[in-house]
Amino acid sequence: MMVPDVRDFVDGMGGFATREELLAAGCWPERIDMAVYYGRILRVRRGRYASVDMPAAVLGALRLGGKLACVSALAHYEGTAQSEPIHVLVKHGSSRHGQQPAVVHWTRRELEGTRTLVSEEVARWQARSCRAARTT
Repeated sequence: MMVPDVRDFVDGMGGFATREELLAAGCWPERIDMAVYYGRILRVRRGRYASVDMPAAVLGALRLGGKLACVSALAHYEGTAQSEPIHVLVKHGSSRHGQQPAVVHWTRRELEGTRTLVSEEVARWQARSCRAARTT
C-alpha cells in the first residue's frame, strides 16, 4: 500500500483533517508529526490539522473547535475584510478552547456547509438573527 503524502491528504479533505482520518488513510504517525514540524500542515487543536494556506479566520474558527459562521463566513464568501471578533459555529456539548475572542453560535444539528465554514445561506440566516452582528 502506498503511503499518502500528509499535506496532499489534508488538502484533499478540504484543508482540514483529523489524526484519525490521516491514520485510516495510511499516514504514519511519524510522518504526521514531521509534516507539522516542517510546516507542511498546521496543528490547530489536539488531533486536528489544517492546510498551511487556510485563511486566518477559518484557522481561528478551527482552533476554537468549530467552523466559520455568520458575518465572518459572509466576509469570507464575499472576499471582504474580517471583523473582530470572529463568529464560530460550535456543536452543543463541545469544548471551546483558545484565547481568541469570538462570538460562539452553539448548535445541536448539523448545518449546511463544508467542514470549515457554514454555507452562505446559513451564514445569511445567522447574520439576520445574530445580536452581536447587529451591534458591530
